[in-house]
Amino acid sequence: MRSLGHEVVGLEAALTAAEELVALGVGSAFVTCGPAGTAWAGADGSGTLFAPAVTVANTNGAGDALTAGVAYAMLAGTTARDAAAVGTAM
Repeated sequence: MRSLGHEVVGLEAALTAAEELVALGVGSAFVTCGPAGTAWAGADGSGTLFAPAVTVANTNGAGDALTAGVAYAMLAGTTARDAAAVGTAM
């Protein structure tokens, strides 16, 4: 994530990046780390969620599915944490 001026590698770095984005004025931020999980930050705090253990057949569309889950949950009025959970479960 070069837009913050540094590379983001790993779930802890993703959490820091999400928190930095919120500090810059973004309402909620979600940073995925693929099979490691998702970092989130928003008005309700910040944290990380581990991805569920699944057998992966193909990763095409994985980021799209996470984004769709997050968008659906946010439009339904959930917290950033709950939106991250929905997106990560997708």
